[in-house]
Amino acid sequence: MGSAARPKGSWRRGPALLVATIVAALALLVPMTPAAADPLPSTVIWSVGAPDTTRGIDLNIQATATGPVPTGIVTVSEGSTELVRAPLPGSGWALVHLDAPVPGPRVFTISYLGSATVAPSSTTATINVQSLTIDHAVTGTVTAGGGRPFPWGPTGSWRTTAASTTRPPAP
Repeated sequence: MGSAARPKGSWRRGPALLVATIVAALALLVPMTPAAADPLPSTVIWSVGAPDTTRGIDLNIQATATGPVPTGIVTVSEGSTELVRAPLPGSGWALVHLDAPVPGPRVFTISYLGSATVAPSSTTATINVQSLTIDHAVTGTVTAGGGRPFPWGPTGSWRTTAASTTRPPAP
């Protein structure tokens, strides 16, 4: 019989190959969803005024990244205790205030918690809090108005004792 014999099972490859071809063609028609981009790296920058036991600590915190201005939340922790959590508005800066009733060095961890497009980051800050209290009684004479009438206050002299929380004049 002049026809070549088919190898056993070869008829099964035809339909399987046809199905695979159709699936591959349909995959080309379905739009691919792009992979999400990795968040951009960020850096936390901080600055502080003159921290003291009377005024406390004012921290300026900035999160920076190449590209968009980071937004989200910044935190300040001391050890394992979170002291403050503040929003980071569209400017990328936050100002936080911390009480500092005890003088001496304080170690804080300042963290940016990240966003969908910017990765989290943190830094450590050691801030030395100065004591501005007077720890002994002070007496003296204060003269107001130079002997001339003061339209909004007293004239003359008086004697007083300064309390232990008296602050020096602001710089």
